[in-house]
Amino acid sequence: MKILLSCLLILMLVDDSSLATFETFRRQNIRDPIGENECEEMIRGREINVRTCKEAHPFIVSTEIELRDICKGKGNLDMITSTRKFTIVRCVLNRGAKYPDCKYQGSVLTNRPLVVKCENNLPIHFYDDTNVTGF
Repeated sequence: MKILLSCLLILMLVDDSSLATFETFRRQNIRDPIGENECEEMIRGREINVRTCKEAHPFIVSTEIELRDICKGKGNLDMITSTRKFTIVRCVLNRGAKYPDCKYQGSVLTNRPLVVKCENNLPIHFYDDTNVTGF
């Protein structure tokens, strides 16, 4: 009985940590909709820059449900490429911008398969889209 309870407790902890990690993924990467002129507002509002300006940051224009579907039935995979294509707003730091005045130029990228890490059937890290590198 003690072993069964211990196993259940461990499973509950694993599920909670995956949800917390998915929550971070969601907060930092998902936006529906976002325009290319909203980069500073989105990065500041989601606390992505901490004591420095991040060189580039992508926002996936999608719903949480669409992104969850990428990992559905996949369990734990270091990298998986989505079959569905997404729109991304890529925010790139303007030349010469310095913290705390981080200014970004956004560009809309369409028709992009995403590369994500899945844990417990949830996306927890956005590596890249398959057409652009450097996030």
